[in-house]
Amino acid sequence: RWAWKAELRLKNEETERLNLERENEDDRFLQSMSRIVDRYAVVNLDTGRYRYHELRSREPLYPTSGQYSEMVKTISEHYVALTETERKLSRLLTPEYLRSVLRKPNDNLKIEYCSRTENAYLVLTILPVAWHADGTVYEVMQIVQDIGQKVELETMANTDSLTGLFNERYFSRVMNICEEKSCRSCCITSI
Repeated sequence: RWAWKAELRLKNEETERLNLERENEDDRFLQSMSRIVDRYAVVNLDTGRYRYHELRSREPLYPTSGQYSEMVKTISEHYVALTETERKLSRLLTPEYLRSVLRKPNDNLKIEYCSRTENAYLVLTILPVAWHADGTVYEVMQIVQDIGQKVELETMANTDSLTGLFNERYFSRVMNICEEKSCRSCCITSI
């Protein structure tokens, strides 16, 4: 009987040690992620619930869990999408739209957006995480990165510091893009 208790105690200690190792591994993973990710949420598109994690700021922007529709409403009130098409964030974040775009494990959706009131530029990357047996995604991870420094540096590189007007570098880049597009359309029409 004593041997059985000792064996049970050893199994419990081993289980506790493994759980502690997993927790430490998760902590290291989150610390590493926090160097490039500011916040993320895991969203269940079927239940409409989310789990939110803040990695940079001490004050979370959203409750740690709740209704996804409420989170989208808050995001839409404070931010606007910087996409080529005139789509509102509230439309880009609907479960229906996400399911239509995220069909395979390697798919992702990137949305650049900015604050309506502050000088804040962010990129939201949405990755599929889990699928139903029929292949439709039901869980996604939404990862947010602050790209404010990138936008600021780009602006500095493309404008004259004295006048604030676009500089030669900017216009050269625009001309190159236009030439590529016109060349492509010439090549396509001649085929």
